Amino acid sequence: MKHIQLFVCLFLPVALYAQTPMKLNDCIRLAWRQYPGLKNGEIRIQEAHADYVSSIGDFLPRITLKGEVGKRYGRSINPATNGYVNKDFEEGTIGLDMTFSLFEGFSRINKVRFQKINKECSEWKLKEERNELAYQVTEAYYKLLLEEKLLDLSREQSRLSERYLKQTEAFVEIGLKSVSDLQEVKARRDGDAFRYSSRKNGYQMALLQLKQLMNFTPADTLIMQDEINEEELPVYSVPQVDTLYSQSAIVQPSLKIAGLSVRAARKRYAMEKGKFLPSVFFCFSAGSNYCNTTFSSRQLRDNIGKYIGIGISFPLLSGLERVTALRKQNLNIDRMQNEEDLQKQKLYANVEQTVLSLQAGNEEYQQALQQVRAESFVLRESERKWEEGLISVFQLMEARNRYISAKAELTRVRLQMEMTIKLEHYYRTGTFLQE
Repeated sequence: MKHIQLFVCLFLPVALYAQTPMKLNDCIRLAWRQYPGLKNGEIRIQEAHADYVSSIGDFLPRITLKGEVGKRYGRSINPATNGYVNKDFEEGTIGLDMTFSLFEGFSRINKVRFQKINKECSEWKLKEERNELAYQVTEAYYKLLLEEKLLDLSREQSRLSERYLKQTEAFVEIGLKSVSDLQEVKARRDGDAFRYSSRKNGYQMALLQLKQLMNFTPADTLIMQDEINEEELPVYSVPQVDTLYSQSAIVQPSLKIAGLSVRAARKRYAMEKGKFLPSVFFCFSAGSNYCNTTFSSRQLRDNIGKYIGIGISFPLLSGLERVTALRKQNLNIDRMQNEEDLQKQKLYANVEQTVLSLQAGNEEYQQALQQVRAESFVLRESERKWEEGLISVFQLMEARNRYISAKAELTRVRLQMEMTIKLEHYYRTGTFLQE
């Protein structure tokens, strides 16, 4: 019973989300919480933190405690008399060695700063992955809304075909329409049924894509809350390109990562440069031994020896290894700077494209809205003329198809504008979530 209760507690939040109509923000938050790919980013942050702590630990001394015990055979030096003997005897040693580095060409300091930059870079990479997932969810969300609305239009088109078919059958019975007209309407009705089935498959594919991004199981039900009014646009302002780019450069993870990569490359260069400088270290050791007697603390105390000193190590020649490594790190700095410039160029192009889409989107939407109103009027007049026998069924179907196409185009333009507004908000704030 306890296992059943635990299972219910674990999966109850997902079940509640699956049964409750979800807005875009709800879908994004749920995807962040459940998408397996983001967990690797969190692991990378933990690894970077471990490397950072390890680099701080390089400032601690190196301490080694060692002990040996054994038996000598043949001719060897007797530790008690310091002379050669030709007999077997037992010998043991114990000692403590400590080395404390005082100076290593600033390599340790640069390593700590390098690992700190890597840790910050890992955090921004996780933010970038979250934004990328949010963008995919947003795109899939509006694609699903589009498919749902197009499916409704296809259903409306099929209903009109059924209505025209019933009217035509009635007109044929009283002699107002010919049998050929009836056959034409039936053929159009069958074609509309096929297109509805095809559109339904497209809707299912779009639904599957969104559920995969949110890590839903096939059995989970996803219900979206449609709050988009096709008859009007939300109030929005079109920013200047330079203004939006300046705001975006502060919050976009891609530029942050590029800038941190340049800083990290410079620290690696400094680390390689430090290998040309001398190293200064402090040494201390203490040890004792015993020979041919039983191990005792007294004997160790009587035979104890200590050493304390300071040393310097100056690297003179190691082939071209250090020179080559230094040159490669210098080239790496140039490469990272080029990557940063490239990211800035891409960001500016994306921002400019978004602003242009906002400027042109309103005009395109107004034209699509006027087209729907015009085609709706034409369809009503065509239905009236067809019922009066003034136009053929072909002209009626043509008017109906233009009306459905105009509504589909209005839906596409309206959702495209919604996506563009989301993109502008993302470039301005660094997130797709809107409170």
